[in-house]
Amino acid sequence: ALYGGPVTAEDGNEFTPEKQRTWFDALLHLRELAQDEQLEAPTAVPLPDFGEGRYTFTAWVKTEDDGVIFAKCAPQGPWSQGAKALFIHDGRVCFDIGWVGCLDSETRVDDGQWHHVAFTGGVPQRIFIDGELDADGELEPSPDHKGHVLKLGCASTDFPEQSQRTLHGELSDVRVVGRVLSEKEIRERFTSRQPPEGRELLG
Repeated sequence: ALYGGPVTAEDGNEFTPEKQRTWFDALLHLRELAQDEQLEAPTAVPLPDFGEGRYTFTAWVKTEDDGVIFAKCAPQGPWSQGAKALFIHDGRVCFDIGWVGCLDSETRVDDGQWHHVAFTGGVPQRIFIDGELDADGELEPSPDHKGHVLKLGCASTDFPEQSQRTLHGELSDVRVVGRVLSEKEIRERFTSRQPPEGRELLG
C-alpha cells in the first residue's frame, strides 16, 4: 500500500502516513503550477567525449577502501579497449584507458575523510586532490566507443583487476564541466564549500 505504516527517518523523526500525504499533495501542487505556467524542462546537454573531449570531472569522495569513482565503459561485461575509469587503488586515485595505460596519483584518499577529487581530460590528463595538482600525464587519447555509458561507483565485471570493483564509500556533488578548469578554478571549488553531509549525499 502507498501508506503502509510509519517509517523512522535518519533524524529519528517518524515519517507517518499523514506526512506522506502532505508531501504527496505538495508534489501534486507543484505539478499543477508547472502546468499552469507551462514551464519547460531544460534542454539536455550531451556529455563530452571522455577520450578526446575537453572536460573536468569533480566529486567529493569519502571512503576507507578502494573502488571506482566513475567509468565510461560497456553497460555490462568485461573491461574493453577504449574504456575509461577514474578509480581508487591502494588508496590513490588512478585514471585508466583500456589497452592504453594508467595514470596514478600520489596522495592517499582512503582515510575515511571527505576529499575533493578533480580530473581533467582529454590530453594532458590531470588529477587534483583537495584542490592541488597531484598527477599529470599524456595517455594516448582513445575516443569513446558507441554504446559505452557513464557509470558512478562501478565499472566492468573484471575491472579493476586487483582492487574493489565497486566504491565502498560515499560520493557527493558529482559534476561534469564541458571545459578544462584551471588550477585556480579547481582550488576555488575545493576551498569555497564544506564537504557534503546528510541529504546532500548522492550515494
